[in-house]
Amino acid sequence: MNLSKNILVMLLILILYSSIIYAETYQIKPSTECTPERTLLKISNSKGESTNAHGEVYNGAGNYPNAVCYMPQAFPQSETIHTCTANNANLLLKLSSTTNAHAEVKTGTLYTTNVCYRNLQCTSVKGNCDATTNGECAVRLSSETNAHISSCSDTNYPISVCCKSSTTTPAETSCNVDSDCQAGYACSQEKCKRTCSTRMDCGPLGQYLCRDGFCDTLRASDKPACLTNDQCEDWQICSSRTCAAKTCNSNDECTGGECDSGTNTCKPKDSGTPGDDVYGGYPTDSTGKNCVFQKDCDNGNICSPETGKCAPSECSEDTDCTTTGETCAKYGKENGLCLNCNEDTDGDRVNDCDDICPKVPARGNTESECESNIPSCESLGGVDCTGETSSCLTGEEYTTTRSIKCCKPNANDPTEPVCNPGGQYVSSLGTVVSFQKSPCIDEDGDGLGTITVKPIKQDGSTLSIPDLGTLGITAINSNIDGTYTEECTTLPSNYNGPETPFYTYISIFLTLVILGMFYMTRLNRKL
Repeated sequence: MNLSKNILVMLLILILYSSIIYAETYQIKPSTECTPERTLLKISNSKGESTNAHGEVYNGAGNYPNAVCYMPQAFPQSETIHTCTANNANLLLKLSSTTNAHAEVKTGTLYTTNVCYRNLQCTSVKGNCDATTNGECAVRLSSETNAHISSCSDTNYPISVCCKSSTTTPAETSCNVDSDCQAGYACSQEKCKRTCSTRMDCGPLGQYLCRDGFCDTLRASDKPACLTNDQCEDWQICSSRTCAAKTCNSNDECTGGECDSGTNTCKPKDSGTPGDDVYGGYPTDSTGKNCVFQKDCDNGNICSPETGKCAPSECSEDTDCTTTGETCAKYGKENGLCLNCNEDTDGDRVNDCDDICPKVPARGNTESECESNIPSCESLGGVDCTGETSSCLTGEEYTTTRSIKCCKPNANDPTEPVCNPGGQYVSSLGTVVSFQKSPCIDEDGDGLGTITVKPIKQDGSTLSIPDLGTLGITAINSNIDGTYTEECTTLPSNYNGPETPFYTYISIFLTLVILGMFYMTRLNRKL
């Protein structure tokens, strides 16, 4: 009986942990749960859904809610994760653009946006993948080109993209000339370094930046990254996640600063001496500076929950506060502000005296919670229009969002395009085209809606219906001026989070069966 008992216990343990141990190599997860280093590409369907989607690159401007995520616990940490290697050996598939894109197999010839990932070797097959020959399924496509993207469980999509890791990974090498380095790298100071045009080419926010055309690690002397204008000085804006001076013609346009007539940019009234901390270049005294976290305020200043600005400290002990009901809130610093600890300015059920980010729009009591809870552009009804040359057609935008640029919808006509993401050269038309877009309108709350897209050529003319056909655009409706509507996805009004995987229910059922068998065995022994 002891042997039977041991076997039952072992089976019970195996089943209890099967749902934890089991994990596919590639899973479709909410983008917030998949780091950029693990993201192969993103897809447009609603969070928790994984079928009939458009695609975008891992750092695409669309901020799509779901990601195709690489799940193994360990993988080589390298800046080459999304760089295409020689001869595109690590190519998964191709997209028609960097966002809002259709897909095609890697051997296709119509699309030019390559999706590559670390040392993967991928192939596309009809039907299912064979793990012993071509690897595991990453995604499925509706066709070999002009395709929508779906999860591997969707057998209605006939094409599987199968991937496996190669036996070797690109190694960091010394060099004498650029040709000694792999694609995406150049020779600098006898080392192959990744090339870049913006910080977004380089890696995780807060770790890397683009310096002199090469990706470099963030130094103490670099200005901090930002998510919103509120994290910069009043005379600055948050541009490409870096605090930059506003353009100006008069001092009135530079709140808290002054206009430099030589450069027509704002500057601080008294720049002071740059400190040695991560804010390098900011005034040593941060009094009056906009803040979200207590770390935003230096020189003993405190981020005030009442104003959202760095304020001089007022107290070191509770007895220093003379107003009834006030306490000295020090937030881990030597001195603090006199505050009423019964107040909860941001409504997150943490009183202002204990709250690490007490000022809206950030809510939470840890740095990660505060950053993740800054509202998204979509949740405010705006259009994410992030891009190097993007602009809001109405000139109005939300500034308190995670997006660098979030365009407000047209109050009179929400279907009117308000975002100009900047032009992209379309070789098949021989011109630059800008695809202006409206918010996603979901009238019935089912998570499926439409956006209005208005393609504009470089000369200001619109596209014709044949032009749309040349681009392979499948539009729901289209007008003679080339304006068309296209499917989009948002969170359904009744969305309650991702569904529990089926194999978890099986584990629970089998666990109950084993427990029942174990109980009956013990009961029979007593009888």
